[in-house]
Amino acid sequence: MADETLFDQAWEHWRGTVTEALTAPDVPANIRAALQKAGAFDADTGLIQREWAEGLMTADEHAQQLVAQGLSEEQVNQLVALVQRHPAPAAGG
Repeated sequence: MADETLFDQAWEHWRGTVTEALTAPDVPANIRAALQKAGAFDADTGLIQREWAEGLMTADEHAQQLVAQGLSEEQVNQLVALVQRHPAPAAGG
């Protein structure tokens, strides 16, 4: 994409890294299934949706969706910690 900036590329890389972490074999199947059912992944790319991951870290409705899918608060907190281990790109710099 010609208009894609380095910042856009950094976000795409971040989405890929977080997606790999969330779909790794050591992540329990029920957690991966809950993420899928909650719409966390972009249907076109298969990557975590940026807004969804950011929302998860702010403990908003996305966390509540995962609890509604049968995850415990502890499991949701583990997911938040997993996403937070992958710092999101910062504007500027």
